[in-house]
Amino acid sequence: MLFKAYTHAFLKTITTLTVLYTLFIVTSCSEEETPSPPSLSVTDFALTVDENQVPGTVLGTLETQANDGDIRYNILSQAPFRSLVIDNTTGEISVGNGDSFDYETDPVITATVQIMGNTLTETAEIEITLNDIDDIASALTASRMAYDAAMEGEWVTISETEYDQLVADLNFVTPVGTSDRDYDVVQNSSGTRVENTTWCNNNGVVMPSGSYVFAFKCLLKDASSGNQKVKQSSTSASSGFADLGGNLPAGVRGDNYFVLKGSTTTTTATGFLGYYDDSNLVAFKDIAGNSYFFNAGDVNELEGEGNSATGIYQGLSTTQKQW
Repeated sequence: MLFKAYTHAFLKTITTLTVLYTLFIVTSCSEEETPSPPSLSVTDFALTVDENQVPGTVLGTLETQANDGDIRYNILSQAPFRSLVIDNTTGEISVGNGDSFDYETDPVITATVQIMGNTLTETAEIEITLNDIDDIASALTASRMAYDAAMEGEWVTISETEYDQLVADLNFVTPVGTSDRDYDVVQNSSGTRVENTTWCNNNGVVMPSGSYVFAFKCLLKDASSGNQKVKQSSTSASSGFADLGGNLPAGVRGDNYFVLKGSTTTTTATGFLGYYDDSNLVAFKDIAGNSYFFNAGDVNELEGEGNSATGIYQGLSTTQKQW
């Protein structure tokens, strides 16, 4: 009787272990045979940054949750074209063409990105909103601190490199007063000029209606004391002039370059650029076919006329206020 009881208990134990082992095997096999389904989701990207961004600057990364193998990113469309670049494997977004980050032209940059897994595909929208900043300040380097500290309507001395950078960076730039060719032409200086005189070149190098003058350069025969002025007219090359900003800073013998802080005066018709010279310092060159108007004193009406010469000064104007 005792042997029978032991045998029954043993068999019962064996049966229980067999059931447990079978459940373990079944459960393990079941887990291996039913993996989690693939998933892929991505969050749209929005950011506000200053305009005039440097190419390659990292803006952020698309936030992606995925269980679908290796994930790949590809820009399907964007406006402006080539504004953004995305890393194909990480989703990191960076600046492509820095010129596209121009508030005055396109205050918002957009793109549609395709995100692809092994089996699933999603899209995400990118929206970059630009802050409007002073484009003149952005183009300056060594003179930036002086420009930032200047008052509105004040002329600030800058370098030739910065002057050229303004031409490259600002939109719709038009030289006025003297063409680049005539400014750089190798010619003898024209005859003696009278001190304390206002001049204006009458050579067809004018600015469009609705233009702002924002920079100026001139060739001086000697150092100046800072009593020169830039003048602007929307009437003609001989009348209707008014001071543009305050006096120019003291200059040196040779080329001098300036920028105007906060230019607000636009031409109301075709614009002409004049120059008041208190000491007969601005250089003139003999250039056939060109002429100029002049009058004694710091005046706004010019009655005299000379021929075959050009005052060597130039302004930069734009029809789009970018500061």
